[in-house]
Amino acid sequence: MAQNASMEEFEALLEESFEIDTPQEGSVVKGKVLAIEAGQAIIDVGYKMEGRVDLKEFANPGETPNISVGDEVEVFLDRVENATVSVKEHDGDVIFLHEVRRGVADRSYGVQVAKLAGLPASVVARARVVLDALEKGDREGHRAQKTLIDDLPLFAALAPPPAPKPPRESVVEKRLSAILPDALTPREALELIYELKSLSQEQADKAG
Repeated sequence: MAQNASMEEFEALLEESFEIDTPQEGSVVKGKVLAIEAGQAIIDVGYKMEGRVDLKEFANPGETPNISVGDEVEVFLDRVENATVSVKEHDGDVIFLHEVRRGVADRSYGVQVAKLAGLPASVVARARVVLDALEKGDREGHRAQKTLIDDLPLFAALAPPPAPKPPRESVVEKRLSAILPDALTPREALELIYELKSLSQEQADKAG
């Protein structure tokens, strides 16, 4: 039951992320004051966005600003800049560096984050399929993107991956399994080394 709930919550969050319209410069939005420092109010305006506003903007000339952490205010977006966390990839996994830089991410890392969060492997695999289709599909406008999402349900049934084939025992391994080391004389041990080397070379030649 708990696993199904987490899947439904993840699906809802993913679909919600595609429905968010990021506010543009020149718009007025509501936000919450997170902190006040260095004569500025740091305000969370949602959409993974934070802004800084001089405290003097919240009072008439000569008056003391009456604003506190937690207050809800309306702010004018004078300038919007993107920022992203630097990322490195290694063997399909990601490492988030402690470095924030200007600009946008070169791609979506939501699938890797879901894997780090411990979501079921089947959900992560399906998310990869959906993301690949989105990156390769037609993204002309919000409507087209939403239609594509509807055609790619996140939790559609996936065919189970084929079971890995058991590794075949090599000729060298078979020969080694039949050896009793304590029963070998020094000469037999030396001859065995040459024999194993020859078998290993033959196996490498066949593989090549």
